[in-house]
Amino acid sequence: MKDKIKIGVLITGILTAMSFSSFAEGWDISSGSWRWIDDLGQIATNTWKSANGSWFYLDSNGSITKNKLIVEETADGTNSYYVDGNGVLLRDSWKAVAIDPSERKNYEAEYWWFYFGQDGKAYKSVGTLTSEQIKTIEGKQYAFDKNGHMLYGWINIYTVKQQDYDNRAWEDSDYYFGTWDAGHAREGWQQLKVCVDDDGTTKDYWFYFDKYGKKAKSERRKIDNYNYYFEADGHLAKSWAATS
Repeated sequence: MKDKIKIGVLITGILTAMSFSSFAEGWDISSGSWRWIDDLGQIATNTWKSANGSWFYLDSNGSITKNKLIVEETADGTNSYYVDGNGVLLRDSWKAVAIDPSERKNYEAEYWWFYFGQDGKAYKSVGTLTSEQIKTIEGKQYAFDKNGHMLYGWINIYTVKQQDYDNRAWEDSDYYFGTWDAGHAREGWQQLKVCVDDDGTTKDYWFYFDKYGKKAKSERRKIDNYNYYFEADGHLAKSWAATS
């Protein structure tokens, strides 16, 4: 009897080992939808898996996530990715993502624009907005905040955030990135309407931005054979013809 029990246990062990080894690690559609299963039969969740050169994000149920911004917290801060209608990770692409209704009151924008690089990661800034962090995309220059949102309007290089409802933001800002739906750095001469006092009085001032998009301020600069002087806030104070 003892021998029979030993044999029974041995057979059970062999069958168990065979059942585990029967799982081929990889993609599986036996449930009716694609999932990724390891060689122990465990479904992969909350992770990235690849197929035919494309990457997919699997949710908490192991299903392929579609049409969604994926935000991950890492030791390097927040990284954002986007998967399209087929679940494929976007690369080298712009994508507009709706702003949460609870945040809309704080911004003029209707959407947050993201740009996802070759690795699928959204461009972002870390710390001070240096010229190296301003990205050239299709010949135009863009800046992004720490969460990957494309910046627009007047931007201060030290705070690197939206200043939509600060009417005096222009005074201390170094760049002007246009409107929320066309947020690239302005270059050359720009006439912009700005608020000049706390009562809301506005004026049309001329500003000059160099080829990197940075505002001229507190300086005299020669442009097209004319000398110009710019105030500390960057608006044009006076000009005169250059002489030999």
